[in-house]
Amino acid sequence: MGLVTRGTCYYYAIRVQSCSPFSKCGVQVSADGESQPLSIRVDGAVIAVSGELDVASAPTLDDTLSRTDGRAVELDLSGVSFIDPAGLGALLAAKRDISARGGRLVIVNASWQVRRLAQLSGTAEDLDVDDAAEARSVHDPG
Repeated sequence: MGLVTRGTCYYYAIRVQSCSPFSKCGVQVSADGESQPLSIRVDGAVIAVSGELDVASAPTLDDTLSRTDGRAVELDLSGVSFIDPAGLGALLAAKRDISARGGRLVIVNASWQVRRLAQLSGTAEDLDVDDAAEARSVHDPG
């Protein structure tokens, strides 16, 4: 675990993969070498998230999920290239809030970064992002 700085924000992030200067460690980067900002695409009950889910972008995801109708929501996290504890907190809060409204949030295709942080933090079971849950959808019971 190490201190990461982005602009004037400071937070702790868990390094989950060793990187060389010649690799980008699976992180999506633009042509100019900058990390990808969070991108959220809504298509009915499916919300696809890509880019970095961190302290700066978590409120955007939280806002998007708080505007769902509260029924079954499928959150595709296959494009998440980085997640920090604030991003993980946003996922946990969304799952709790949607459940309180009588709905269900199902996380599908969680990237290895999401699964790893959830495993290390002990929240994988709460979020249901273990390897067996990868192919699950809102239409599956459970």
